[in-house]
Amino acid sequence: MDAATSNSQFAEFNLDPALAETVQNVPVEEIVEGILRLEDPNEIPPHFTVVSRFNRICTGRFRTDNIVSIRRHPNVISLKAARPLGVFYYDEGLASPVPSQETGIPHGSTSPFGGRGCIVAALDFGLDFAHPNFLNPDGTTRLVAFWHQGANYDAAHPNHYGYGRIFSREEIDAALRTSDPYLALNYHPAISDTGNGSHGTHTLDIAAGNGRVGKAGEGSKADLIFVHLSTPRLGIVGDLGDSVRMLEGLDYVDRTARGRPWVVNLSVGRTAGSHDGTSLVEQGMHELMRLGPGRVIVQSAGNYRSANLAVQGWCRDGEYRDLEWIVDPTDTTDNEIDAWYSGKDRFVIAIRPPQGTTFVEVKLGDVADIVHEGVVVGRLYHRRNDPNNRDNHAEVFLYSGAPPGVWTLRLIGEYVISGRFHAWIERDLARSGAQSRFDAKITSQSYTLGTIATSPLVITVGAYDANVVGSPVAPFSSRGPTRDERRDKPELMAPGVGVIAARSVPHGALRQEGLLVARSGTSMAAPHVAGTVAAMFEAAGRPVSIDEIRDCLKRSAQPLEGSEYEDCWGRLDTAEAISRMASSREPEARAIVRLPPTSEPSIFDAATDDFPMAPERQPIGMHMDEGESLMNSNTPDSFLDQAELALQTSHSDRRASETSFLQQLLRELGVLKLASDLTPAGLFRAAINDGPLMQRVKGLLKVVALPSKRPEDVLQAGDLMLRVVPGTGDVGHVSVLASDDLLTQSVLISEDIEAESAQHGFYGLVIEGGAFPHSRGEPFARRLLDNRGRVPPHTVILRPYEGAEAADASDEFSPPSWLQDKQRRRTRFEETKLNSIETESLEDSVEFRPPAWLKVGQRSRSRPAQAESEYASEYAEAFTFDPTGAQTDFGPKLRKAWHTMIQHIFEKKIERATNIIKDGVGITVADAEKHVRFFSPASHSPTIKLTETNVPWRAFPIRFGSPTAAILKFVDEPQRQEDDFGLIRPLRPQDEYCEWQVFRNSAKRIVRVVFTSEPPEYYNFLYNPGVPALTKFARDLLVKLYQERCGTKAITLADLEITVGGDTKYDPGNKWNNDFCVHLQHPANTLGAQIDIAARAAVIRSDASGMLITNVKTLIGCDDFGDPNRQSDPAIGDNVNKLARENRFLTLENPVGLYMTELDTAGWTTPDKADAQTFWKVLKGKTNTDKAKNMIVRAEFAVPAGKGYSVSDIKIGGVPIEFGSQIAGHVKMRLGARFGPKDTGLKGGKVVSPTPVVC
Repeated sequence: MDAATSNSQFAEFNLDPALAETVQNVPVEEIVEGILRLEDPNEIPPHFTVVSRFNRICTGRFRTDNIVSIRRHPNVISLKAARPLGVFYYDEGLASPVPSQETGIPHGSTSPFGGRGCIVAALDFGLDFAHPNFLNPDGTTRLVAFWHQGANYDAAHPNHYGYGRIFSREEIDAALRTSDPYLALNYHPAISDTGNGSHGTHTLDIAAGNGRVGKAGEGSKADLIFVHLSTPRLGIVGDLGDSVRMLEGLDYVDRTARGRPWVVNLSVGRTAGSHDGTSLVEQGMHELMRLGPGRVIVQSAGNYRSANLAVQGWCRDGEYRDLEWIVDPTDTTDNEIDAWYSGKDRFVIAIRPPQGTTFVEVKLGDVADIVHEGVVVGRLYHRRNDPNNRDNHAEVFLYSGAPPGVWTLRLIGEYVISGRFHAWIERDLARSGAQSRFDAKITSQSYTLGTIATSPLVITVGAYDANVVGSPVAPFSSRGPTRDERRDKPELMAPGVGVIAARSVPHGALRQEGLLVARSGTSMAAPHVAGTVAAMFEAAGRPVSIDEIRDCLKRSAQPLEGSEYEDCWGRLDTAEAISRMASSREPEARAIVRLPPTSEPSIFDAATDDFPMAPERQPIGMHMDEGESLMNSNTPDSFLDQAELALQTSHSDRRASETSFLQQLLRELGVLKLASDLTPAGLFRAAINDGPLMQRVKGLLKVVALPSKRPEDVLQAGDLMLRVVPGTGDVGHVSVLASDDLLTQSVLISEDIEAESAQHGFYGLVIEGGAFPHSRGEPFARRLLDNRGRVPPHTVILRPYEGAEAADASDEFSPPSWLQDKQRRRTRFEETKLNSIETESLEDSVEFRPPAWLKVGQRSRSRPAQAESEYASEYAEAFTFDPTGAQTDFGPKLRKAWHTMIQHIFEKKIERATNIIKDGVGITVADAEKHVRFFSPASHSPTIKLTETNVPWRAFPIRFGSPTAAILKFVDEPQRQEDDFGLIRPLRPQDEYCEWQVFRNSAKRIVRVVFTSEPPEYYNFLYNPGVPALTKFARDLLVKLYQERCGTKAITLADLEITVGGDTKYDPGNKWNNDFCVHLQHPANTLGAQIDIAARAAVIRSDASGMLITNVKTLIGCDDFGDPNRQSDPAIGDNVNKLARENRFLTLENPVGLYMTELDTAGWTTPDKADAQTFWKVLKGKTNTDKAKNMIVRAEFAVPAGKGYSVSDIKIGGVPIEFGSQIAGHVKMRLGARFGPKDTGLKGGKVVSPTPVVC
C-alpha cells in the first residue's frame, strides 16, 4: 500500500501507529498477526481468525487489507500490531564456560518443597534440553513439552497455533537416547548463544534446575515447559519474539498444564509502550491469571536504569521541550521512539534531523513522512486518545537509511492542562554500543521499567548484588514507578549479579557435560521468584490464587529502608515465603510427596492422597476492643444466607466468574431481570455515574459510598463491595460484607484472620465467589476504609434494601428516573474522577454573609415565593423557568412541570458542588454552602436588576484536533460511544452543545445541513414529565413534534422507545433522531451538564501558597468539571470563575439553554454571488434584533431549489464545502448568565472571606 493511503488511513481511523506501519510495509494480501480487545468477548469481527483467547483479549491472524474493517467493527475496542520482545543483555563478560566450577553467586534451595506436581515454564530464547539439570535421575527429561516457535511448521506434527514445532516428552526422551540429541530434534541451543550460552538455559536452571551440576533451583522438583519465542518478521536476526506469540506461548502453557498449577518466568521485554499496564499484552496476562488459582507470571524489571532510554518531564502551555536523540553511525537497524502524554492536553510533535534547520511538525491526529535528501527515512505518528488509556501517543519510526547523528524531537504545548510527558527509545538489535539513546543530560533513571513489566498482577522483579556487603540494588536494575504512578513496581528484588547457573553447549558440541556460567541482569533475578512460587504451590497443598501468592511474598519480603526502591516490597525471602505458605495447611498436609518422574498430578483434582485439601477453617469471634464500631448491627442474616447460597451455586466448578456470583446475588434481590447481563465492573460504572441502570434498580440497591469518599451511612453486614482494576477492561470484583464489625490490623493479627493486604485502615469479613471464594466459615478480610474513613479508590459500596414507594398518580411533580444528577462526561469510556480537596483554616468563613440583594428564603418547588421588591422583570413574583428557546409547545400545566424540573436540576447541581467541598474539606454543609456563588432564581429572588453577559464559542469540536479533511469527515459521521443506558452504539460525536446532520443528493453533493442545540431534557420531559396525569398528553405531543421535525406521519411512540433490562424509556439514540437530528444526543450535551459546570466553576480556589487560581485549565483539572479540550466548557468555567473571584453571585438566564446565535458567513462565496447568509434559516427558537441575544435551538443551511447549485458549490475561504463540519466552524454559540455587583469579603481586590478552597 502506498504511503499516502497509509497516512490517510491512520488519520481517518486513528490506527495504532505500528498497525499503520504494517499497512504501509506489508503487501495487501499478506497474513499478519495482531491482538484484539473486544467489547463483547463472544462477538468476533469478520476476517479475524482467533488463535488464543483471554476473555476479551484475543490474538489472531488477518489480511492486511482487512485491518481497517476489523478496527472499525463495532465490537472492537482496540486492535494492536505485534510488537517485538527480546533480551537486553547487561553483561556478557563475567565468566567463560567451565564445567562445574562455581564463581560468583550461586543460586540454590534448602527447602523441603520443590514444586512437586507443579509446572515451571519459561518463555525465552535457547534451551539446552540435554543439560543434566533438566533431567530426571534415570536420564529422561523433566520437560512436559517444548515448543520451538521458530521451527518450520510440519503438517505431520500439527499444533493448535499453526506454526513452529512442539516436541513431546516422548520425542525429547527419544532424542536423549541418541548420540546427538540436538541433531535428533533438529534443534541446537547454540542458535541463541551470545557468547556465554543461551539465555533460556540459564534462566530456567535458576528457577528449577535439579542441582546435579551447581545448586538446585527452588522449583527443582517441578516439571518443566519451555517455549522458544520467535517472530515472523522478515529480515530480523538474533533472538526476538513478539507480543502476539508471547501471549500464545502463555496460552500454550495453560493448555499444556491441564489444570496443574504453573508459574511462568518472563525474562524478556521491550522499552517502548504505555508503561501503565494497559497494553493489550499486559491485559491478556491479567485476564489469564484471573481465570483461576494456580496461575502466576513473573517478569524481569529490565536492565534499562542507566541505558539512557527514558525521559520524563513537563511541557507547559505555549512552551516546548527538545529531546536529543543520538543515533550511532554504526547502527544499521531501524530505530523507534515512543512518547505519551495526557489525553487532556494537546501537543504539537516535531522532529528535526541531524544538521537540519527545520522541523517536521505533526498536529494531534496527524502523521507525516520524514524525508532526507528526497528519500523517506521515517515516519512520525501522533495518535489521539489511545482506546486503552485515553492518553495521546506519538511514535517515531526511523528506518535503516536515516542519517546518524543527533535528532531532535520537539514537544510543543498547544493546549495544556497536565503537561506531564514520558518518552522511551525502543531498544534495537544493533550490536553492543550502537543502541540509539537520549542525551544523558535529559534522561531519567526512574520510569525505566520494561514495557510489559507494569501489569497490576504480574510480579515484577529487580536485581540486587549479593556479592557486596549490604546487597545493594544493581546499578542496571530498572526503576519504577509506572507511568500512572504506581510506585510498588518492581515488587521484589532478587540476586541478579554474577549468578551461576547452567550454560548451554557451544556451537558444534554433541553432548552436554554439565557446564555452568555466571551472568548478570534482572533476567537472572526473576527466575529466583518463579522457582519460589513453584515451591509455594507445593507448600500450600491447595489451589493458591495470584492474590495469595502476591500477599505472601509481600509479607515475607525483607524491606529496603532508605533505598530509592523503598516503595517496593523488598528483597525476596524464599524461606520465609515458603514457610508462610506451608503454615496455611494442616500438619498432616505438609508431608513431602515423592512422585515418579512421569507422573502429572494436579492439586486441583477432587481427591488425591498426594495433595490433601486443607480442612475448612471454623468461624471465629470478633475482637471488639479496638474502639467504637463504625458499622450497623441491625441487619438480619437473611441476605447473608442468600449470599452463601449464591457462593455455593456459582462456585460449583471452582472456575466460575465474578459475574456468576454477582448475578446469583442479583437474582436473590430480584434485580437480575432488570440487568441480566450485568458484570461487577458494569454495576460499578453505573453506580459512580448514577446512570439509568441505577435508576432501574433504585428500589433495590442504593449507593452507600463512592470511591475515595466517606460512606453516607455506617457500613453493615449485607452491603456489597464492588471493585475494578483500572486499565484492565471489564475486570471487576464483588464481595458481600459478612459482619457488622470493622477490624484493624492488630485485630486481624491477634485473631489470625487472613486479609488481602497489610495496609493501615479498617477491614471487614466478606463472602465472595468467583475464582477465589471465601465463605463465613473461611474468615477473610478486605480493606473497606482507610484511616480517614474513606472508601479506597476504584471501590463502591452498595446496599440492598426492600421496597420502593408507589408511583404518585397525582398532578404533583415527582422527579422522573431519567432526570439524572451527573456531571458532564468527557470521553466515551472515561469514568467519574473524584478528587480529594484540601483547604486552609476556615475559621474566618463564619464572617461571610450572603449579599443583601439575595436574602430571600427558600422557595417551594412547585410555587415560587414572592419577591421582596417592586422589581418585576424576569425575577418577579410569577417567576417561572420557561421552556428552552422560549418555545410555545407547552400549555400551563406542562410549563409548571417544566419549571419544577429545571428547579430540581438547579438544586441538585448546587447540592453536588456543595457536597464536593463538604466531603473533600471535611466541613459542615452550612460552611460548604458559603463557597458556592451560584444560585437558582427560583430559590432566591434577586431584589435588584442583574447584569447580563454572554459566554461565546463556536460549534466545531476542537478537541479532535485541526480540521483536516479526515477530521471533518470523522466529526460529521456517527461514532460508537457509550450512551446513558450503558450501550455502545453509533452517536453523533459533536460535543460543543451543537450537533448537525448532513443531507446529500444522489451525486453525494450536500443539499442541506440541519443544526440543533435543543437539549435531550426537552424530549425526555415529554416522555415522562414527572406528573402522571400529564404523561399521555405529553407523549402525544412528543410524537407530534417528531413528525413535524422529520416530515412524516409514520413515526409512532414505539419508534422512540428503548427497553433495557425490562424497563422502557425514551431513547435519545432512536433512528429518527439519528437520521434527522431532532435534538442533542451526545451524552455530554445536556442542560444538566451546563448547570453543573456553572455551579462548580463558581467556587474560588487557590494553590497551596494561597494564590488564587485563575487559569481555567488548572481549575478544570482541580474540580474536574467539563472537558478542558472543548471550547464551551473552559469558556463557561473561565467566565463564571472570574465573576466568582470578584465575589459576585450569579445564575443563568431564563430560559436556560445553550443557543446558536448566528452563522458567520464572512468570506463565503456562492456561484451566483448571492449572500450565503440568506441560506441560513431559523427553524426553532427565539430571535432578537441583537443577534448576540438570539436563542436558536434548530436551524438549517440549504440552497433554495431554484438556484441550480448545491451547498457543495459554495466556498469558505476559497475551499468548497465538502462536510457539514466546515459550516459548524462558523456557527456561533452562547450561554447566557446573570450576575450581581461585587460584594463584601474583598480586601485590596483579594478575596478574604470565605477562604478559597485549596486545589
